[in-house]
Amino acid sequence: MARSPRINIDLDPGPWANAELRDYRLAGGEIGGRVVVHVDEPLACRGLVTRIGWHTEGRGERDEEEVFHQTLHHGDLSSGQFSFPFTAKLPISPVSYAGHYLTIVWRVEARIDVARRRDPITEKVFYVMPKTAAATC
Repeated sequence: MARSPRINIDLDPGPWANAELRDYRLAGGEIGGRVVVHVDEPLACRGLVTRIGWHTEGRGERDEEEVFHQTLHHGDLSSGQFSFPFTAKLPISPVSYAGHYLTIVWRVEARIDVARRRDPITEKVFYVMPKTAAATC
């Protein structure tokens, strides 16, 4: 059986110099990075898609929204490592939140659409801060 490709999401540094805040972004700002795909043998790929969005966790019904969707690659992939950049503008709201009854989680997802096999998928969680946070960090 063929080994599945490995996918990593590397985010560009955020607006703050502090390494602990690398995965933090400002509401209304940009998020960018690259999807890195490692392929051990040629792969029949119908597409590599990245999505950015948020969802709620906690009590009540789950709510979610996709704010960015882009196909980064169409067609087969040969053996090797490939890097596909992406950039997206974030909305003003909602911002990330972790409360007792509700949590708002932002994430970048990358998925390879593969014929007749389970699609390899990975995600990277990041945090969206209100614009007022820029003055305090």
